Amino acid sequence: MSFFKNLFSSAETKRRKSHIMNLLSVAAADGKITREEIDYLAYVAEKIYMPREEFIDVIKNPQDVIFYPPESNRERLDQLYDLVGMMMIDGHIDQDEIIRCKMFAQKLGFKSSVIDAIVAQIIDGFINHLAREAVFAQVMRML
Repeated sequence: MSFFKNLFSSAETKRRKSHIMNLLSVAAADGKITREEIDYLAYVAEKIYMPREEFIDVIKNPQDVIFYPPESNRERLDQLYDLVGMMMIDGHIDQDEIIRCKMFAQKLGFKSSVIDAIVAQIIDGFINHLAREAVFAQVMRML
């Protein structure tokens, strides 16, 4: 059944599901999913206009979701920013979460040569409470 659901889903639906599944993977990287991480997942789902039923389906059946890459640099950066945000939401940066964020950065299409710098820049932006657009401006110069 899930095969047919994926086959006939729109590209936008596939992108939303893929993004939430990637976030869920980062949240689970340290072996536990906290209340803050669940709340962050719900926040991102709402931000990307994901219907509640779709969100619940991804949470219950992440194995049914396939990776679907974003089309633009802005979308890639938005998704990576959300992934780093998930990594930092519980106040503890776990090494496995960093590794997973960097792996997703590569899957999202960022060049290997700049991934460490981009992830570091986004982390720095969160730590220093910089506006998302200010962080994006800094990162775009690296691309």
